[in-house]
Amino acid sequence: MKRITAMLLSLLLGAGLLTVCWRGTEYHREDTERENGVTLYVRRDRQAAFAGSLTWDGQSDTVDYVIPDRVDGAPVTALGGLLYGTAFKKLTCGWGVALPDTFRGAERQQYLLPGGSGTEITLTVRLHIGRYVSHIENVGLLTPVGYYSTGGSYVIRQEWVVTCDPMNQTFYAEGGRLYHRADGTPADICYDTEWWYEEQSD
Repeated sequence: MKRITAMLLSLLLGAGLLTVCWRGTEYHREDTERENGVTLYVRRDRQAAFAGSLTWDGQSDTVDYVIPDRVDGAPVTALGGLLYGTAFKKLTCGWGVALPDTFRGAERQQYLLPGGSGTEITLTVRLHIGRYVSHIENVGLLTPVGYYSTGGSYVIRQEWVVTCDPMNQTFYAEGGRLYHRADGTPADICYDTEWWYEEQSD
């Protein structure tokens, strides 16, 4: 009987340790840090972190989106990732530049007006990839964003320029574009809202 009890306790202890180790590899929404305007999500065991979005304040026509090498001691290994929510559901957390709800007194709209009317604003995003980034979630095409009011309407387009830490073992940058170091193939990133316009015209 004592032997069975000891075995059960051992199994329970082992299961508990596995649970603790497994939970340590999770990302949670509350485990965040902000650095240079970028939201960074840190894994519970502090062995990795990923970069989320940077919020643009609408005040300048350029944004510096710098991915640090480390945050809170954890290496930043990815752009975008998965967060654990309630009932162990994984929630996708993308990366990129989040635009404000209002711009120069105009309200952001869900859809562009026919013809995409409005004063066009180009937001130049300078993205710097840190040393440890080895994975980038594709966030899709950069769509133009419209703001409308009786006083003035605007269409904001994005243009991205990418640089990369020369010590990064996965990627390298050249001419403002990002490539895989292993074979020189382009990384799956959309660099310009023009791509969106080209897709619509095809």
